[in-house]
Amino acid sequence: MIQIYPSLLSADFSQLGNEIARWEELSISGYHLDVMDGHFVPNLTMGPSLVKSLRSHTKKTFDVHLMVANPQLFLEAFAEAGADRLSFHVELEADLDAMIRRVKGLRMKVGLAINPSTSVQKLAPFLMHIDFVLVMAVEPGFAGGKFVPEALNKILEILSHAPEIEVVVDGAMSPQTAPKAVESGAKGIVAGSSLFKGGPDCYTQNLNELLTSFTKFC
Repeated sequence: MIQIYPSLLSADFSQLGNEIARWEELSISGYHLDVMDGHFVPNLTMGPSLVKSLRSHTKKTFDVHLMVANPQLFLEAFAEAGADRLSFHVELEADLDAMIRRVKGLRMKVGLAINPSTSVQKLAPFLMHIDFVLVMAVEPGFAGGKFVPEALNKILEILSHAPEIEVVVDGAMSPQTAPKAVESGAKGIVAGSSLFKGGPDCYTQNLNELLTSFTKFC
């Protein structure tokens, strides 16, 4: 079964509790939270306090993507706030092995995110030590970016190194692009604009359209 994570970056921030409530009865695996610090990417978004405030609204998975320059400063805070899965970027000039161990020690699943322009070879040494890879199919930093087709080749290359690893694709996922990701081997889809478009009355239809688009590849 393909895991679906609505990206809360596309939600109505003034109604986040209600937004979660609307998704709770639908066939999703959890919620994706993009954390940006204004340094690693040119935008500023949510932090651990938001995860903590939303934790009581759902038992579903919180999948946190750290697009920050110093993720090591936030690992414990997100674990304490209630995050279940946490990824940070392979492009960082940091001791990634140490951070991977710390996240595991905090009893969260750990992943590495990879940007469209980054070679899979940079990721390869870590594949045996992480739970999942977050393949960016857009340049990170903003919602609504343009789909980068080279992401599909990244999925295939990652799976050639580690056939059992979970690959999640994030960015411009829609009924037009998600089937290509799933056909290439992705087991998870992060979707924002395509799921939230039209507002709450359209969420069920949007999700069904996404799920129907790749059913034949599952």
